[in-house]
Amino acid sequence: MDAKFSQRIKDVLSFSKEEAIRLGNNEIAPEHLLLGILREGEGVAIDILVSLGVNLYQLKKDIEAGKSKVKKDGFLIFNDYTYWSPCECMEYGVIQAVNELCREDDWKMIYFAFGYYMYCDVAIRRN
Repeated sequence: MDAKFSQRIKDVLSFSKEEAIRLGNNEIAPEHLLLGILREGEGVAIDILVSLGVNLYQLKKDIEAGKSKVKKDGFLIFNDYTYWSPCECMEYGVIQAVNELCREDDWKMIYFAFGYYMYCDVAIRRN
């Protein structure tokens, strides 16, 4: 394949590879790409995250802490598993992030709790 990538995407891919290695992974996964995008620090993806009120530093910390510390058969708990916050009148990305993790990284949802205003909680387990 003779693909022509911009220097920024080359940097993101390089950073993503470095992040995968640093976290002890042999392959680049979506979370490594996100870490590469955060490390590069510019572009539309960063603008979108900032416009949604995402704390980029905290997002990076959360990704690293959650993935690197959970052993096989370990659990992660997520609050506010909802598409929309009726109290804050804004979208939430928790459902998308959890579903992607389950679909792409061999996690399984094992617990779902309904909450007031559909602020639900879920527990997922690494298989």
